[in-house]
This record gives sequence, structure tokens and C-alpha cells, in this order.
Amino acid sequence: MSKPLSLLPISAQTLKLLTNAGYSTVKDLERCTSESLAAELNISQQEAEKVLQCAAVQPRTQANALFPTSQSASTLLANLHVIGIESQTITTLLGGGLRKGQCLEIAGPPGIGKTSLALEFIRSTLHDGFEVLVVDCQSTLHPLRLYETLGSDADKIHHVSTPGYAELFVFMNQLPTYLSSRPSISLIIFSGLSTPFQRLPSHSVRTRLLTLFRTTLAKLGTTCIATVQLSTKLQNPDGTTATFETTGARAVMLPALGDGWYPPQKTYRLLLFYGDQGQRFMRIMATPVVPKDAPGKLLSYSVEDGRVVVHESSDEKV
Repeated sequence: MSKPLSLLPISAQTLKLLTNAGYSTVKDLERCTSESLAAELNISQQEAEKVLQCAAVQPRTQANALFPTSQSASTLLANLHVIGIESQTITTLLGGGLRKGQCLEIAGPPGIGKTSLALEFIRSTLHDGFEVLVVDCQSTLHPLRLYETLGSDADKIHHVSTPGYAELFVFMNQLPTYLSSRPSISLIIFSGLSTPFQRLPSHSVRTRLLTLFRTTLAKLGTTCIATVQLSTKLQNPDGTTATFETTGARAVMLPALGDGWYPPQKTYRLLLFYGDQGQRFMRIMATPVVPKDAPGKLLSYSVEDGRVVVHESSDEKV
């Protein structure tokens, strides 16, 4: 059994950062370099080196982190894979593409094009010669649709159906083993991820499942995309949670899962929504690092023949 990080002589603040990023034991740090850990936790490289020294993790350079001799060729290629899509506007908005270990949340109402956008990333990944794991929580990306949309390329897709929270909980516990035996998988799609959370028996089960997601994704280092629905929540003018008795409270549509399911230092959050006249817009809500050359945060787009077409950046009122 690996030693818990809480037993190491590190500061409480650093321990909290490690825990929030999904690290709980010394073994979790084995694949980290001081550079990658510093960037992920937003700490200095010197602090990151101290953490690795306390954990007695053998120092690793960026070079041997990328090319460890024990990994297969397919795993090495997956480590270097950056996932962009045909739309350079969206790819640029995501810092040039999703890198290994990063996550993208696509949130929006039904019919807005969440699944169509996820399919753009699937096409790109398959075109680059890698495989995709689809975890279908809502039957929106069932095998028939994948074959109708992608043709024979769908042969490179691994499909798992998890319609309920119990199936999802079991599969998330099995996911590390599942991926280790399939090194060509470079992208995981959680389609309709918010659906199983609508039928949870208690708040504690919800918390456990969200925590399992965050810690598992942080440790895996596999790129993932999740599509989620929006839910109505009451907010005060300052953004804090309100109740029906609160004066000045307003109802707003927010991603149904909140911000508890993903490692924040690795995640982009993209909101899709309709304008007053039915036009479609997308807006970046959060990024790991704001791209310097990103276009305007508000983009108009359409879905044409199942493909997402982005138009000019928009500053118009919606």
C-alpha cells in the first residue's frame, strides 16, 4: 500500500492543492516531473521539487517523462497527442487543442449541439490514428449513431453504456485497468454525464461519485470530454447561492454538475446557449490558462448536416 501524502512533511496549503488535484498517495506522484507538478498546482518549481523529494520520488526530466522505456509505442504517441478540430477558432480558444490529461466540459440545453461538437473531437482523434472510448450515459452516442455518422471509422471506438449511477460508479472504479489494457485510447467521451446524477438516492452518493470522477481523471492523465445539461439555480447578485426567500435573487441556467467533477487545473468549460432570436452561441466559462491569442469569448455558430460551423466572434447582445 502506498504512503498517504498526509504523512509527508509538507505544508497544509500544499497538501490541499495536491488533494484538490486528485493526488492522495506517494504512488500518485510517480509519473510527475517538477515542471508538470508546478504547472498543475500553480506553485514554483522549487516547491514542486521539495514535494517530490519528500515523497522520495526519483527525479525525472521532461525527456524521460515523455519517453519512459517501459511504455509501448502507442502509449508514447498518445502522450504527445494534442486534439484539435476542423474549426481553428475553437481549437485556438482551447489553447491550440486539448493536451494529454486535459478535460473539456460542454454544457448546454437539449438540441443545442453538444453531441455534434463532441463528434468533431472524435473525428479528429480517429483521423490522427488513435482510438476513442465513449461512455454513453444517455444513449445519445449509441453504436448505431456512431456508425451512421462515422462509417467504418467507428470500428476504432470503444463503447460502454452506463445509464444509471450504479453502472457509472462501477465503471469509474474499473477505468484505470480498462485503459491500461487499451493504450491506443487517446480520448474519453462522457456523453450525457449529468443524466445518471438525476436519479441519485442521496446527496452523499452524489458527493462520492463527483469525488471519484475528479480524483480518477486527475490520476489517469487521459484527455476527456463531457457533455452535460443545464439546470436552474437561484443566485444572489454577487453570484452566491440564494433561496426563494432571498430579496433580489434571480434564476440562472448553470451546468448541472457544478464544478465538483473535474480537476480545475486541467479543465476548459464551454457553455452553449440560444440567443433571443434562436441563434446559437458558445462562450468559454473557465480555462486552465487563458490563451493569449484566443478570439472573442462569445462565438456564434450553427449545426449544418451534423457538423459544427463557427461564425465570426460576436459582441452583440444575446
